Amino acid sequence: MKKSIQYKGMVALLALFMLGACQDLFDNPLITRNPNSPEDASIDKVMTGGLSGLALLSEDTDIRIPMLWVGHLTGLSRQHLGFAEYIASATTFGFGDPYNVVAQMRIVQTKAVELNTSRIAGAAQVVEALIIAKQASLYGDIPYTEALDVEKFPKPKYDKMSDVYASLQTTLSTAIANLSKPVLPDGGTITGDFIYGGDAAKWIAAANSLKARLALHVGDYPNAIVFASAGITSSADDMLIPHGDSYAVDQNLHNVFFDINRPADTGCESPTVLPGLMEAREGRDRLWNHFFQDPGIYTGNTDPNTVDGYFQLNSPQPVITFMENRLIVAEANARLAAPNLPNAMAALNEVRAELMTGDIYGQTMPSGTLNYIPLLLIDPLYDTQTELLEEILTTKYILMFGMLEVWNDLRRCQTALPIVQVMNIAGTLPIASDPIVSTTTGRIPDRFIYPQNQINTNGANLPAGGTTIYGKLEIWQ
Repeated sequence: MKKSIQYKGMVALLALFMLGACQDLFDNPLITRNPNSPEDASIDKVMTGGLSGLALLSEDTDIRIPMLWVGHLTGLSRQHLGFAEYIASATTFGFGDPYNVVAQMRIVQTKAVELNTSRIAGAAQVVEALIIAKQASLYGDIPYTEALDVEKFPKPKYDKMSDVYASLQTTLSTAIANLSKPVLPDGGTITGDFIYGGDAAKWIAAANSLKARLALHVGDYPNAIVFASAGITSSADDMLIPHGDSYAVDQNLHNVFFDINRPADTGCESPTVLPGLMEAREGRDRLWNHFFQDPGIYTGNTDPNTVDGYFQLNSPQPVITFMENRLIVAEANARLAAPNLPNAMAALNEVRAELMTGDIYGQTMPSGTLNYIPLLLIDPLYDTQTELLEEILTTKYILMFGMLEVWNDLRRCQTALPIVQVMNIAGTLPIASDPIVSTTTGRIPDRFIYPQNQINTNGANLPAGGTTIYGKLEIWQ
């Protein structure tokens, strides 16, 4: 009996020992942490992920829908035929991707404070400003000051569009200050940066060009000129999303859409405005051939050039560029009228000189002619404020093919004084035909509709006017 009691006692002690050992075993981080579901990442990896998100948001459906609405594309079938006919609902749109990328950029900024490295925080702030500016220009009032803190603000308020723009100017000024710090002692390097390769000076120039874009949006023309003067001064410093040849890895997403996933859903034949406008002005020159192919591979008519031009699988995607920067200077000066008109013409001619090089946004145009000789302010075709503005805005409408800023221009120019619109077809100069409007309603849409998930989860804070595409945004009323 005594031996039996001793044996049972030893078994109990052994069980306790094994239980403790097992608990220690499962406390091992090699077992409790799933390598396929990381809890943290280094600052460079988060930065690269955020820049990949910027790439997605520069080439997504939220860009192609405005392309249909401004006459850069036409819809031919399925969903994009509906978009071209202004059929959109709350289920069409979403906030998820943009705010997820902003959240990543906030993580970079937090980690930068912990690591005492300011330059990468500045680059992340520029990306944040780009994305929030896109959201505000699509929807108007949006969550910003209370966004991304779900525990504290499960139902964030919507900030006024004008307040968001003011906040973004502050964010960009802070970004420039951070990017201007020396590498030592606390500037650090911008790691994980596949756009500018860690070049802080290029990020600073891009930030100033973005400040100029936002100032132009709100009609602050003097500051638009000031900011642009510190902005991108060479096409070599353009902010471009680089692409490669691998599908679902690094391929240009416009190319994926036009060439692989949805061929023949869209095209550039009539009633698309852009090809005819370009042909009427300069003929089918190198720039036309760069943008379009005719006959197209899929529609048999005019298509975006996915073969040897703007939408190849490895084509870089422009985000903010030297030519936009100079066209901001041109328009802002022209809006201020005399004695600023010579400055406006000089900036426009800088863009025309850039086109004469045969290169655009990191690509060489196909063969053909280029006739972008300097324009003269004394020419009666451009010697008034209105005529010069028409030429500047039409040039920008052409050169920003596939970019959101075209829709922004068309909407703000409905109220910016003097009221001048991009013209439709120009058989002869000066441009004197119908403004670019819908062939079905006589009016281009004013906004995106607030997403259904916002209606469901944050409906009490939803601003009025956001349930229709015809609800003017605050700063463009």
